Formats: sequence, C-alpha cells, structure tokens
Amino acid sequence: MYQVMTGKTCKGCGALQNEGEACPNCSRPEEPKEARGMTGEDCVKIVAQLSRSQGFYGRMLRSIAELREYDKEQYQELMDYWTGKHYSDVVDFIMDLEG
Repeated sequence: MYQVMTGKTCKGCGALQNEGEACPNCSRPEEPKEARGMTGEDCVKIVAQLSRSQGFYGRMLRSIAELREYDKEQYQELMDYWTGKHYSDVVDFIMDLEG
C-alpha cells in the first residue's frame, strides 16, 4: 500500500511531505508558519536595492541606518514589526509600504 504525500516540499531534500509531518527522507519537520515570510533584514535589503532608483527609499534607508546606529531598541522594534508582518514576497512588502 502506498502513502500519498500531499502538501509541501521539504526545504532540505526536496521530497514531498504531508502537512505538519516530518520529511520521510531527512526527518526535517515542516517549517512552522511563524517562521515563514520575509525577515526584517530581508526588508532592509529590499529598501537598499530600491534606494538606488527612488528618493523615497533612499531617505528610508538613511533613516534605517540612523536607527541602527543611534537607537538600537527602536531599530529592533522595526525589524520585529516587519518580520511579524510575514510578507510573502517583495511585492507584498512594497504594497504595504506604499499602500
């Protein structure tokens, strides 16, 4: 009898795995939903890339750099906020910023 795998692909080895179960090949558990999405640092990298072409993002990057240097607590709050938004991709992040 065959077991039908439904759901996700293991990020470790690429094998199919059932939702919420460990990978049958490498025993890596499915990544928790809280860990999915972009991190705050990913968002900063996007802002840095966009800063080369748009003034809004250049000013934002400068403000982020000032926070990082002079107000580490507020910088960490921003990183936690962006991470907590669980942006699925670059477009999701930009739409939130510009929306």
